[in-house]
Amino acid sequence: MIIQRGSVSLLQLILMICLQCILVGCDGNNCASLKPGTYSCETAVDGISRQYILHVPESYHGDQAVPLVLDFHGFAAGNISQLIFSGLLTKSDEHNFIIAWPQGQGTPPLFNGEFCCDWNGTGGDDLGFVRQLVEEIKQAGKINDKRIYASGLSNGAALSHYLGCAAADIFAAVAPVSFLMGEGYACQPSEPISIINFVTPTDSLVPNGGGYFGFPTAMESTVDILKEYSPNEFWPRSASMQRSYRSWADANECSRKQKIMFHQGDNYCKKLTDCAGNAEVALCEINATGQPLGGHVLYFNNDKIDLAEIIWEFFEAHPKSS
Repeated sequence: MIIQRGSVSLLQLILMICLQCILVGCDGNNCASLKPGTYSCETAVDGISRQYILHVPESYHGDQAVPLVLDFHGFAAGNISQLIFSGLLTKSDEHNFIIAWPQGQGTPPLFNGEFCCDWNGTGGDDLGFVRQLVEEIKQAGKINDKRIYASGLSNGAALSHYLGCAAADIFAAVAPVSFLMGEGYACQPSEPISIINFVTPTDSLVPNGGGYFGFPTAMESTVDILKEYSPNEFWPRSASMQRSYRSWADANECSRKQKIMFHQGDNYCKKLTDCAGNAEVALCEINATGQPLGGHVLYFNNDKIDLAEIIWEFFEAHPKSS
């Protein structure tokens, strides 16, 4: 069943941004003890200040362990934009899970996802940041260790892929949106981990056929020329959609037994279910033809598919097996 998302006007977005700024600004001193509300929080990683927004749903009372979701923004976008656009804030209130939106490092802000994308040269230890952040939130409240998840858009999705590979001891499942596995990247999770990856065939920044991250497909030849003059620069490439899917299948020791989750018009999700540790590997292709950047900000798509609801349903169905 496909869940549709209502449209959002520009005025609504402006009002939402203003409202969230007010909430975040007013509730900044309650991060050490989880209470319902939205907070602007800060931690230090190796002496470097890192920020995140934390939302605790009204239904949380601290008497039962609840899931935790981390939702990462795209390159230069910032965590408030991810809070607004991903739709997971609403799902937190509806389904009683705590959610955090970490802020990237540097100017413009970004995350170092190993194979992408330390373009501002911060060399930030985002894996260390995430591990510390999860631990601090667990100490502040009651978190279900078997239900910790990560999602994100674009650069934040790259980090989600990386966390699936490098932090499967923490995360039960990841849901990258508009990003694929790095070309040739050896993903070796310490234990099976489920993944649902969302892409659109028209994406102009992360081509489904594989190619350079962050550059429209039409610029491939330009990047090739730039590489000749700056061979030591970091010019990462993505795997193709199918190669990325197979990489995750191999990492989770999946057979090729495949099921269709849904298929309506030009939208579909398929998944591999016969994997180690009851993990599942899912790939969703969503129609976003004609959207800005070829539909790269895939939360806004032609058929108003509610990615947040699909993400949460997938997370809810996949706790850690060990």
